[in-house]
Amino acid sequence: MFNNLSVSTKIIGISLAVLVISALVGIISLVKLSTIVEESDDMGKNLMPSVTLLSKMRNNVDTYRRSELQFYLKNSEEEFKKYHDRMGKMEAEMNSSADIFKKFRLNDEEKKMVSTYETAWKSYTTSAQKALALIKEGKVEDAQTETRGNGKKLYDAANESLGALQAYNQKEADEGVKHIHSIVTATRIWIIALVLIGIALALGLGLLTARSISSPLRRLADGAEKVATGDLGVQVELNSTDEVGQLSVSFQNMVNSLRELIGTLSDSSTHVANSSAEMQQSSQEMVNGAEEVASQAITVATASEEMSATSGDIAQNCMLAAEGADRANEAAAHGAAVVEKSITVMHRIAERVQSSAKTVEGLGARSDQIGSII
Repeated sequence: MFNNLSVSTKIIGISLAVLVISALVGIISLVKLSTIVEESDDMGKNLMPSVTLLSKMRNNVDTYRRSELQFYLKNSEEEFKKYHDRMGKMEAEMNSSADIFKKFRLNDEEKKMVSTYETAWKSYTTSAQKALALIKEGKVEDAQTETRGNGKKLYDAANESLGALQAYNQKEADEGVKHIHSIVTATRIWIIALVLIGIALALGLGLLTARSISSPLRRLADGAEKVATGDLGVQVELNSTDEVGQLSVSFQNMVNSLRELIGTLSDSSTHVANSSAEMQQSSQEMVNGAEEVASQAITVATASEEMSATSGDIAQNCMLAAEGADRANEAAAHGAAVVEKSITVMHRIAERVQSSAKTVEGLGARSDQIGSII
């Protein structure tokens, strides 16, 4: 399946895998960071200020209690007023701190503890004011009884309720810190795990992609080397349909085409060789024919020379014959004249018949010679 993907798809897939891992790392980091920010914000705006405020309130309660006990000492009117004003100040600060504390994000248990504290604190301040009034009236023993009895009990209740609230908020703060540490640790583990997974995935996909590309290319290189050495029987193994696989198909088609072309060229070469042999044979025959023609031409030339010589002799003989003919013509004309004269005078010269016969016989001999010449 992976081998059939295109090279670009493989590279894009690896990039997307790395991108997804990076996105997961970023998302988890942002989510965990948001949680840490929320926890830190809650701790900075709620838990730590509440712990600090409760600690201050406990100190104010203790200061209020000490100021209350100061009334049992032999104090001047000025000192009495000083402690009384301090108690009033502490009471106002406690009420203000309680109002501030109630603005924090409180759960039901904290609200219940706040209610317990307010009840105890209000009862305690009432008891303290009662003891202070008894002291002013000179009823010190009754005041001491109130202070050491009900006042002490209510002071302890208010202080303990504040201590419980402080301990509860301190515990929440500690748990918040632990929770933040656990979130940081878990986030670190998640990020490291995802980074390792991303690295492993990228390496795995990268090696797989490299192998899917390099192995076919190596086979193609080996095939090309064999083709270069003249081996056209190469068969390239095809294991994918990606660009490299398509290149392998094209290479195999090229080798097949070369093999067919070489076969065609071999057949053509054989045909050309046969044609060359036939042409050589025809050329040899033509050479032989040319030699015969040359021989015949020599014979014809010789015959022509002989004919030329014979023609010269004939021409000479013809000239001689013409001359003889001319002489014969002349002789014939002369003979004819003689015959006419002879015939004319035959009757007149009978006695000369014998002489004319001899003359005729001579003329007949000459006529024979002329006829042989013609």
